[in-house]
Amino acid sequence: PLGIVGLVFVVVGLPFAVVFPLVAVGVGEPAFLCIGSSLGIFFIGPGLVFLLIAIRRAYRAIRAYRLGQATLGSVVDVYRDFSVTVNGRNPWAVEYEFDVLGTPYRGRVLTWSRAASERKPGQPVHVLYLPDNPNDNLLYPPMQ
Repeated sequence: PLGIVGLVFVVVGLPFAVVFPLVAVGVGEPAFLCIGSSLGIFFIGPGLVFLLIAIRRAYRAIRAYRLGQATLGSVVDVYRDFSVTVNGRNPWAVEYEFDVLGTPYRGRVLTWSRAASERKPGQPVHVLYLPDNPNDNLLYPPMQ
């Protein structure tokens, strides 16, 4: 979702950043240049930040799938995450824990699947983690 928001911001901001300066040059009015550039930067700046965050998250997940080590973990908690609302719905959050060489780590996944609500604390789950940074982890198979 963050990547989609970022893409929308960039697409909305591009016309302001490109068209307003062209109009300003055509009519000789510097006010158009200031307004257009400001609106373009207002949309493109945050949009690029959102896109970069989404790309980084996706890259970390792909690395975990490609290079991750598998281990057994367990569900800690399952609940509705009311801090996220899309179309009036809230996703399920599944928190889990696992150990790497005696050090405990935790992870969390958000999913729209009702199947997540059937998970119970203590239930075993499969976790993929990066050996160089176990904080980069995910459940396998992913919750659909």
